Amino acid sequence: FHAFLRGFLASLYKVVQVDCVISSDVRNDFDFDWGVVSKYLGVPYIVFHRENLVASLTSYNRARETMKSLKRFRGNYIIVHNDIEKRMFLESGYVDESQISALGCLRMDNFIKRIKNGNFPKTKRKRFLYFPFEISAGGIDAYHKVLGVVLQFAIQHPEIDVIVKPKVD
Repeated sequence: FHAFLRGFLASLYKVVQVDCVISSDVRNDFDFDWGVVSKYLGVPYIVFHRENLVASLTSYNRARETMKSLKRFRGNYIIVHNDIEKRMFLESGYVDESQISALGCLRMDNFIKRIKNGNFPKTKRKRFLYFPFEISAGGIDAYHKVLGVVLQFAIQHPEIDVIVKPKVD
């Protein structure tokens, strides 16, 4: 497969002038071969790792053990949101210090700046925010039942802003 990709990507990169290959998660198996071959061809393979919420010691240890179970990082560079996540990657042995930086969360940095400056919409409306659980934790039937209750609540209470953060597995 890598032999095929070397020929294919070398031709593709000449046509579309690719300067860098970017992935969103070190665990994206479907990006791995493309990234490794790109690096071999001299095109940097960089991961902007999207999963950076290590909210407890348990989740930290679980993430570290997951990274330990993987082969070492074969790309050029990993960018994470925070120093805790960086430390987890380093402790796992997945990546070397020279291959990783904590640069903040691109999706949240402007939001946090707005809050610190007091520049955010003020409303007297109540808000209900629902972060769904992992579907495999309770099964699809339980997921649908809980989501149905949340949606019914939204219908019955139009004076409350109901926000659902979708979970994509």
